[in-house]
Amino acid sequence: MHTNEAQSLDLMDGDPVCIQTENGNFRAILRAAENMATGVLVVPRHRKLAWQIFKTDRIHISREQIKKAVD
Repeated sequence: MHTNEAQSLDLMDGDPVCIQTENGNFRAILRAAENMATGVLVVPRHRKLAWQIFKTDRIHISREQIKKAVD
């Protein structure tokens, strides 16, 4: 995620985040960078991440669906 977008959501690089979807919640550590395209959030297909809940290659996520995760 671009650093400006992260800041506008009150998030910073390294924050745990939860993305709420109709298929369930996805939790990960946010990586924010200046060289990231604005409006883009990349989720890697890693065996330790539950990326399969997204079902397709691309989905649209609103800003309201991205929250700082709380334990």
